[in-house]
Amino acid sequence: MQSGYAAHPVKIDSAVLIMLYGHVILIEDVEELGRKGDSLKVRAGFYRNFLLPKGKAQLLTPEVLNVTAQDLVDIIKSQLNRDVDKRLVTVPEIREVGEYVAEIKLHPDVTARVRLNVFAK
Repeated sequence: MQSGYAAHPVKIDSAVLIMLYGHVILIEDVEELGRKGDSLKVRAGFYRNFLLPKGKAQLLTPEVLNVTAQDLVDIIKSQLNRDVDKRLVTVPEIREVGEYVAEIKLHPDVTARVRLNVFAK
């Protein structure tokens, strides 16, 4: 079972499982729920019947939060005008919004640590 889901799925038949809860990322502010970019655990029915049809949230999947070494290299190039070889960049596995630390090997004895703040798109 994927992390972020309820430990007690409801079994409909031998082939279909319905999850009671899921993690979503808000695409826009939702009154009394949260702000754009917030990661929340919500009931599947609330997501399916309200958030999804109104375009207010998206399921939280690794693809939504996919941050790669190339993404970091592109950001460094655009903001600092520096070229970095992506093979020297180590990015941790990112599964949810939050703060992470990536490392860039600048020299055999020097490693830079870069703080990444990951937000939903």
